[in-house]
Amino acid sequence: MGDLDKARDHFHSSREVFRANGVRRGEGMALLSLGEHARLIGDFDAAVSMGSDAVQVFIEIDDAWSEAWGALPLAKSITELSRGREAAELLVRASRTFDGFKDRRSLAMSSDLLGDVHHQLGETATAADHWLYAAEIYESLGEDTLGEESRTKARRFE
Repeated sequence: MGDLDKARDHFHSSREVFRANGVRRGEGMALLSLGEHARLIGDFDAAVSMGSDAVQVFIEIDDAWSEAWGALPLAKSITELSRGREAAELLVRASRTFDGFKDRRSLAMSSDLLGDVHHQLGETATAADHWLYAAEIYESLGEDTLGEESRTKARRFE
């Protein structure tokens, strides 16, 4: 609804409810939301801190899929701090996890983000390869709009 302050307050409240009731995965997801909020307002240090805390929760509860899911927004925030290599490592691990779970949509998302990271690193050929891979997956899932977005990014470097 566009009210970022109210959203942040709700994320904090939900985190406290999850924490008080011992629902660690919910606590981790609330931390991811707080991290995304911080990224949206340009506080990338806070975004990385909260995203890292969320991923740590998922590691502690042995939830590999959620750990990979948490790596996506964390990698975006890390990239904003010009730490592309670190972001790429997170995304490669996330991609392997999504592939292992046969989660093709999340695999496409992580591949698209890998393209963005490699583009920032000046590795345009590698970026294009990741974007094209993401496009192929999206299109195989019938998500043609997302596929075209990834293809458009790749075309800039043909």
